[in-house]
Parts: sequence; structure tokens; C-alpha cells
Amino acid sequence: MFLSNALRLGAFVGLAVLGCFLLGCGGYGGRGGEGEIMPSDGSHILQMNALYGNYRLANNKPPPSPEALKEWAKKQPQDKVAKWINNPLDSVFISPRDHETYCIAPAPKTQHYMGPQRVVIYEKTGVKGKRMVANGMGYSQEMDGTALKTFVPNP
Repeated sequence: MFLSNALRLGAFVGLAVLGCFLLGCGGYGGRGGEGEIMPSDGSHILQMNALYGNYRLANNKPPPSPEALKEWAKKQPQDKVAKWINNPLDSVFISPRDHETYCIAPAPKTQHYMGPQRVVIYEKTGVKGKRMVANGMGYSQEMDGTALKTFVPNP
């Protein structure tokens, strides 16, 4: 009987911890928090991030510039591009927050770098000292200038 209750309690605690993780407890959930993953206005940059990822898969290297990425996307079958983005192609490259073209972060130069790149797309200016960024895993978040400089040397 004691073992049965202990197992139930362990299962309950495990599910509670898992639920908190999935719902975003610990600073990543909610609205307006710094470091918030996928804020409501972060979905736009993820469209550019989707183009970036598909370019990288097709060419085995990241695009050298937003212009090169746009030219590549224009040459792709439009039904294929429509699966990656919801907005018209030209508008995907312009941030609705600062109204400037998104920037592409240079790939890390070290050979020892492993895992997805922390910042691949970012806003040129941003809003109120924070820029929306997208990473190699398909997430977006806001970063202040200091945090961004740890991932992009000269943003």
C-alpha cells in the first residue's frame, strides 16, 4: 500500500514538472517577459527563418545576404514557398516592428561550434532597445543589444 501511494505521488510530481516545462514556467512563458520564446509578434521573423533554413538545406551553407536569400526564394516553385511562409515574399524580409530589412547573422567561425546557431536572423534596429531574433531551431525571442552582441559581433 505504501509503495502504491509513493508511486502515485511520484507520477503526479513528474507530470506536474513536465506540465510546468511544457507551459513555460521558469521565465520563458507568459507575456512580455525578457527571453520569452515565441512572443506573439515573433511569428513574422520565423517566416524568414523558414526561408533561411530551406536555403541552407538546399545549398549546404547559409545564405550570404537577405538579397541572395530573396533571389533564391523567387526561383523556387511558388507552391513550395507557400508551405514555408504565409505572407507575400517581399514582406517577409521586412520587420513589421522597425520597418527595416532583417539581417542574417554570420555563421560561427570556430570549428568547435556544435548545435544550432543561437541567432541566425535579427532585426536591424528593433524597438525600445530590443531586437527580435530567430535561432537555428526555429524559435524567436527579443534580445537587448548586449545579449545580441554575444552572438553577433557587429549587429
